[in-house]
Amino acid sequence: MHAPQLAHGSGLGIRALPLMAVAAICLAVGGVAVYARTAIFDEDAFTQRAVGTLASDEVDDEVADRLSGRLVEQMPGLLQFRPMVEYEARHMTASPEFSAEFAGAARGLQRSLFEGYRLASFDVGSAGARLKATVIEREPRLRRPLARVDASDLMDLAGGGVEGKLRRLAPSARRAAVWGFPGLALAVLLLAAGVLAAPDRRRALHAAALVVGATGGALVVVCSAARAFTLAMFDTSHGDAVVGTIWDAFLGDLRLWSLALAAAGVAFAACVAATLPAGEPGRLLASARARLSGERLRGPIAVALLALAVLVLAARELVVDLVVVGLAGALLYRGVHQLARLALR
Repeated sequence: MHAPQLAHGSGLGIRALPLMAVAAICLAVGGVAVYARTAIFDEDAFTQRAVGTLASDEVDDEVADRLSGRLVEQMPGLLQFRPMVEYEARHMTASPEFSAEFAGAARGLQRSLFEGYRLASFDVGSAGARLKATVIEREPRLRRPLARVDASDLMDLAGGGVEGKLRRLAPSARRAAVWGFPGLALAVLLLAAGVLAAPDRRRALHAAALVVGATGGALVVVCSAARAFTLAMFDTSHGDAVVGTIWDAFLGDLRLWSLALAAAGVAFAACVAATLPAGEPGRLLASARARLSGERLRGPIAVALLALAVLVLAARELVVDLVVVGLAGALLYRGVHQLARLALR
């Protein structure tokens, strides 16, 4: 009896709430699927983003280290020549020819991952042979020992562990991504149905816009938290820089998409709020505060506050980033609301 009264008092109605909740899920899942289709599952986009990481000095050094490391691993006698091998590898990775070979390796890796091939590797083709030829030219006595050494495979995802599990899930993820656009369409339909089912459609439209903004904000939180968690697995600044560059190349735009979605939802909600009676947004906020201060929610809220305190101590940079994003959203809402009020006078 109590819950329907709260829903009715907010202008939404008990039928609109579940519709908007499911719409938020469809919007998040559909948006991520569409992004994955355009940025990762598309072969050309994947290749372009991979090649773009070579602009980072850290990634360039990592690739050169892997090339020279492959040679030394297969031929321990090269250890005394490693400085020379590393120098030649860095010189080679800066060439336009290597960029083309790197693009071919990225394309091959993308195809083998998402088409379900049993073997998935990052093979830069003739780059390893060219490095061997350069080393032999500098040290002719290494010609015979290097004859059977292959240094072109920079990464192999055919093993087990987390990489193996991700490789096995990749084809299924690609097939599931075809539901991205239908998911977005379903989200729009559910939001529209929620607005139409509400007793007060103007308030419901305001709530639907906030749902869109909150969904975008939740995606921003997930993206930021996942990036912070991933970087925390590496204990060197070089590893952080390399992984951060690769993450931003492939998933950085997802955060921008999420920010744009959050901003659009907040701005539209502010415009709708400007058409409500004076003081109505404040009364809605006061009503929400009153519900959160209810006896039933005090325990969960206390636990959430304790968890937030631990998060602030454990991930200060992440918390600062999210606080800045939240503050920007609040300022955007307030600014658009004031401008819309002025325009409607």
